[in-house]
Order: sequence, then structure tokens, then C-alpha cells
Amino acid sequence: MKIKLQIILSGNFTDADASLSVKLKGKYLNVAATPHSFNTYVIAK
Repeated sequence: MKIKLQIILSGNFTDADASLSVKLKGKYLNVAATPHSFNTYVIAK
């Protein structure tokens, strides 16, 4: 069985909080990224 994945990478290289909004399958992933952070999100289709 194959599992399809969506991988989202985000980086906030500033000194302030940042917001990110990604639309997936008609829904939204809203993320508040902390300063100097790198994040990975893995979503199964």
C-alpha cells in the first residue's frame, strides 16, 4: 500500500513571531512560527 504524503517546510529567520497559513484539502493549517525556527509538517493524503 502506498501512502501519499505532503511535506511542508517553513522557516522563520527573523527576530519576531510569524504567521503561516496553508490550504490543504479545503481546510487550513495555521501556524505561529517562533523566531529563529525551522519547522516540518507531514500530512498524509
